[in-house]
Amino acid sequence: MARIAFCACREYGHIPAENLARLVAAAGAAGHDIEVLDDLCHCAAKDAARLASLATADAVVACHPRAVRGLFARCGCAVPAQLLNARCDSPAAMATALGLGELPATATATVLPSSPAVVAADGWIAWYPVLDYGRCVNCGQCVDFCMFGVYTRDERGVHVTQPDACKTNCPACARMCPARAIMFPKITEEPINGAEPVGTAKPAAASRPGGLMDTLRTRNAVKKRLFKDDMPS
Repeated sequence: MARIAFCACREYGHIPAENLARLVAAAGAAGHDIEVLDDLCHCAAKDAARLASLATADAVVACHPRAVRGLFARCGCAVPAQLLNARCDSPAAMATALGLGELPATATATVLPSSPAVVAADGWIAWYPVLDYGRCVNCGQCVDFCMFGVYTRDERGVHVTQPDACKTNCPACARMCPARAIMFPKITEEPINGAEPVGTAKPAAASRPGGLMDTLRTRNAVKKRLFKDDMPS
C-alpha cells in the first residue's frame, strides 16, 4: 500500500477536478492510503506541520514539480520521492506512473471541493512567491524590490517570511529575478508558475544598469539622506 497525497488546487482551480476525482477513486479502489488537500500552497504557508507530515508520502500529485519542491523547501522538509504534475499531465499517464492501471471513465469524489476559486476558511488566498533554491543566487534584488516586506535576507539566504503580505495576482518580483528563481504556482505564465525554465537565465531588464533596480537604489539612497539624524537642527 502506498501513501499518495493529492492537491485539489481549490483556490485557483488549475487542476481539473474530474481528472483528480478519477485518480483519487482509482487509488482508493487499489487500497492506497490517500489524502486530498484543498490547496498545497495554502498548507505550506499556514500549516507547515501538515506539510512536513507529507514528506514521507510515496507520491504527491499536484502541479509543476519545481514549484512543489519549493513548497517543501519553504518548510524545511524532505521532498517526497515522486511528484506528478496533474496540471499538465494526462490522467492516464499519471495512473501509469502510480501503478493504478485503467482509470474509471468518470468518478465523483466527495473529498474533492465542489468548485474552484473558493476562499479558504481563514479568508486568505494563498498567492505568494515560492523560491527555487537550486537557482537562487542570493543577490537580494527581490528583497530590495518588494515594497510589502514579503522577503527577508540573512546569512543563510533569502526567505519568504510574510507570504500574506504579497499582493494577490502580482508576480512583478518573479519577472525581474535575474536567476528565474521566484515562482508563483497560481499563475499561468511560464516559467513563473514552476515550469522548468528553458535556456540559460539572463539578467532581467530591471537589474541592468539604468534599469528599475538602479532607480530603486537611488530612491532609497535619497530617503536615507532625508532622514539622517545628523542634519542640523
